[in-house]
Amino acid sequence: MTGSAERTAELRAALAGLTDALAHPQGFAAIDPDGIDAVFVPGGTGPMEDLHDNADLGRILAALQARTAPVATVCHGTIGLLSARSGVAWLFAGYRMTGYTD
Repeated sequence: MTGSAERTAELRAALAGLTDALAHPQGFAAIDPDGIDAVFVPGGTGPMEDLHDNADLGRILAALQARTAPVATVCHGTIGLLSARSGVAWLFAGYRMTGYTD
């Protein structure tokens, strides 16, 4: 529910303007962390396979962590945080968080 027909039309127009970008997402390697404000890692089982040791995601997370930018995860997406390392040290050590353990 968007509140009004006018707001619905605005949102549909905004989404229509994103059609090409959504159809052709960039890989992590192409992302300049200085050009983003936050990271959101969605859930599902995909992150369990692809994100736990992704060096490019780790690079992005480390850059955002260095400037204390928001990082959020849901469900199994929390495993993506494991890729954020500086040498052998995990960049989120000492933080309190919840996520799936399996």
